Amino acid sequence: MVYRTKFDNRALAVVLAVILLAFSSCGDSIKPEQHALSVSARLTELPSDAGSVFVSVTASGAWTLSLEFGQDDEPWAELSTTSGTGDKSNVILKYAENAAESDRTLRITVKASSRTQTCTLVQKAGGGDEPEPPVVDPSDVPGWMELPVVQGSLEYHNNFFSMNGKRYRNYSYGWDKKALVAHWVAYPLCPLYLGSQKRTDEWAYDPNVPQSQQPVLFRGFGGGGYDRGHQLPSADRTCCREANEQTFYFTNMTPQRGANFNQKIWASFETRVRDWSRNADTLYVVTGCVVKGSTLTARDNDGKSVTVPVGYFKALLWYSKSSTVTAQNAGYRAAAFYLEHKDYSQTGIDKSMSMSVDELEEMVGMDFFPNLKTKAGAAIADRVEAADPKNDTFWWQ
Repeated sequence: MVYRTKFDNRALAVVLAVILLAFSSCGDSIKPEQHALSVSARLTELPSDAGSVFVSVTASGAWTLSLEFGQDDEPWAELSTTSGTGDKSNVILKYAENAAESDRTLRITVKASSRTQTCTLVQKAGGGDEPEPPVVDPSDVPGWMELPVVQGSLEYHNNFFSMNGKRYRNYSYGWDKKALVAHWVAYPLCPLYLGSQKRTDEWAYDPNVPQSQQPVLFRGFGGGGYDRGHQLPSADRTCCREANEQTFYFTNMTPQRGANFNQKIWASFETRVRDWSRNADTLYVVTGCVVKGSTLTARDNDGKSVTVPVGYFKALLWYSKSSTVTAQNAGYRAAAFYLEHKDYSQTGIDKSMSMSVDELEEMVGMDFFPNLKTKAGAAIADRVEAADPKNDTFWWQ
């Protein structure tokens, strides 16, 4: 019985070998499957208000994008790029307000060689029922560790600079065109970004955002004693002139109380963050402000109202590959801080202003460092974000 089983297996092996040999002899005639070609938008039903949405392209080679509007419609949207090579998940479609009484449609077409694929978007009519603003999954944006989950109600933008023939990311932000402030600004901080460049004071419009949707801040805010408060500090970008100039874009400013906030406790806090970064390979920073519940506004140079935040926060993710203290957490540690926007007599932060990243997420309704789970695993990410910095002497040395 056993002998016959062995014999059958040998015979079967011979038959399979013959079949495989036959297929291998004609392998040149079998064409590989074409790489999938597709185009999609994170949101296919757009609100009537002007805004932006991510568009993703899947392709194996070069491609182009084009927009087709309704027969009687003037162009009402534009793409951040219309050509590329390979997969790209962060093309931005900016669209104008639909003040008409009827919905309107837009077709996005991707073309690669002789192949095309399309997707269709519908923008709701003004005054109609608005769809819920989407939350953009972190997989839809570059996998940079500092990025929070991008809230679809905000416009998402990046700024880049060039240095020594190479291109680097400077910072990303979520822009609120109604409040005229960025709800958050995210950036890495490491020796690459620090050098001898002096403060440029090159106050300017941000080229990512239409000038009509930015505050005008060539001079300071009018009345109220508010400074043009940086979210990404100028002193965090001293590697080259271009990097520093971009910190003076109007989109990086918020109206901050001057003498007893921006110039004292907040400036001291920014210096402390830089000090923490010197002991890390990279410190990932999200600086942000809370505008919900604010009843105050400041005036820009044209008299436009800019919302005065009720509070400011920082979420920090510290990483050192060689650290033995944080080895159990793959080299990561985290901390979060929240400061009410008010006058302070003290010049430095204290433990009462600190909390875990999880606690800050609950407070401000955001999700910080979603890419940590991909990099270090869910268990480590959960442990790092739940840690209370009050109990870690590193933050208080």
